[in-house]
Amino acid sequence: MLNGLELTAAGNLTAAPELRFTSNGLAVCNFTVAVNPRQFNSQTKEWAEAETIFIRCAVWRDLAENVAESFSRGDRVLVAGELKFTEYVDDDDITHAYLEMNVREIAASVKFAQVTIRKITRKSAEEPEDEDEKPAAVKRPTRGKSRTSASRSAK
Repeated sequence: MLNGLELTAAGNLTAAPELRFTSNGLAVCNFTVAVNPRQFNSQTKEWAEAETIFIRCAVWRDLAENVAESFSRGDRVLVAGELKFTEYVDDDDITHAYLEMNVREIAASVKFAQVTIRKITRKSAEEPEDEDEKPAAVKRPTRGKSRTSASRSAK
């Protein structure tokens, strides 16, 4: 059984991340990453697609809100966290199993896209509650050539 395995995986989001809040107001975002491993067949000298692996993922707190605002269905991401193998028996006594990851870090892959990083500021205890007085998010300047943004900030 794979309980507590630290893993980094690259794959595509199967749907838009779903943000919700616990009864205590804690943000949690759930999403699924489809990992499509390729294997080299030494006999045919060709790459072959292996069976797709689906990993259910959860992120918490500020990271959850950032994920919900930043990613959408089909985006290629890198996730790192603790992978667990979970089994359960349904009402019909059928055993089901799935992989789930408590994600510590998530990033956009730049293998097939370009992204723009936009830092956000966090509210400190001394900052006013008034929305008009909050500082705006800061966009990091680009270096070199102008780049097309794959950012989801324009939602």
